[in-house]
Amino acid sequence: MKLRGCSYEEAYRLLTDALLERHSLQQIVDLACELFENPLFVMNTGFHLIARSEGDLDDVIWQDLLKNGFYSYDNLKVAKRDRRFATIADSRRVVYFSVNDDNPSMQNLSRDSYTTLKIRNSVLKKNRLTFNVFNGPQKLAALSVIEDKTPFTPADVDLILLLQRVLRIYFLEAYPSDRPERLLDRPIETLFVELLDNPLYNREILEERLRFFGFDPKPHFCLLAVRFRTQPNLPDAFRPYKTALAPHFPDAVPMIYRDCLLFLFNYEHSVLFAGSSFDRIESLLKENNLIGGLSRPFDHLTDLRQGYEEAVRALSLGSGLLTGTSLFPYAQCGILDIVDTVVRSHPNPASLCHLLVGTIRAYDKKHHTSYERTLRSYLNHTDNLQAAAAELGIRRNSLSYRIGQIEHLFDVSLSNVATIHYLYISYYIDDYIRSRSREED
Repeated sequence: MKLRGCSYEEAYRLLTDALLERHSLQQIVDLACELFENPLFVMNTGFHLIARSEGDLDDVIWQDLLKNGFYSYDNLKVAKRDRRFATIADSRRVVYFSVNDDNPSMQNLSRDSYTTLKIRNSVLKKNRLTFNVFNGPQKLAALSVIEDKTPFTPADVDLILLLQRVLRIYFLEAYPSDRPERLLDRPIETLFVELLDNPLYNREILEERLRFFGFDPKPHFCLLAVRFRTQPNLPDAFRPYKTALAPHFPDAVPMIYRDCLLFLFNYEHSVLFAGSSFDRIESLLKENNLIGGLSRPFDHLTDLRQGYEEAVRALSLGSGLLTGTSLFPYAQCGILDIVDTVVRSHPNPASLCHLLVGTIRAYDKKHHTSYERTLRSYLNHTDNLQAAAAELGIRRNSLSYRIGQIEHLFDVSLSNVATIHYLYISYYIDDYIRSRSREED
């Protein structure tokens, strides 16, 4: 069968060569435009424009995509009024939108290869061929060819079926397993991954797209970043955990991004995790040999990237310096972030520590005492001496005696607030330096 200027075999060779030579999606679209002699565009599962042929076109959808970069919410509402919309959106057949009956060659074609929809009294003024690209049950993208310069022929259906196979291979090769989000079934996840990649996303466009997906954001967000405690953090390995953990977080949007499994929570109240909720998440992570970092609450999705960076930072610093827990909130690890910044920028960070840190450690080593352990328990529980005593396994009076001994031996006042704060931060710096030293060894 002839495809205008070339045979089917020639079109097949041109398109497969484009794949083998790893041409971009835009280059494949430009080649397809030459073969069809008509304009076309490709959208992802979120109805976001990802490639189109050159030129302007008097077509509502074309202009919508050209202006916004995605299929707008208002136009989607109009389309959804047609009960056939869902069928079209999930169709595995080529769909021919017949806006007028000016093309008799398409009316006589066998209906085994495509579905015809007659559109009357519509904002659409031009016929078009549309198809979806699937990988198994997963929809990857959608392409439309608009009858503008050259009338469609039955050969165009064969060409579009060929292009369907080519694009499926392209998407699977262009977005391999290390970036599975690009091929997700849920378009809202694709949007959030775009936000992570592009933190300067236009706020007005973002709100339009959220309406499009029916996502009504509440005032507060929080991001949980999850990694494996021991095994390599590979995206493929996260997929079963994403499915298994999702029911435990019914209000969250899960996604895999880089080397993390992320859960985006959206709540009415500013206190997102407290008490039993926090303990439940920590237990769930521990049971699955996972660790998690939790961002601080943020008010708008344009801050999603910052939330991601906080969650990952808390995860990295907390897992390296804190023990006995699987969940690290940035609100508690923020001081570690400050310490990390200071230590990395200072030529001799140990010199920043209170002199008592080194002195008391040397004294304990020489005299076989445990004053440093007493001091650290006291610093961690300055507002609750009973808790500090319980941690050390001694009576409160014994703790008070030991604190008095430390003050006497090392000429320091542990009732001075500034000294307490200095010692507290000094031990964070000291722990960080010693942890890095062990890693280097």
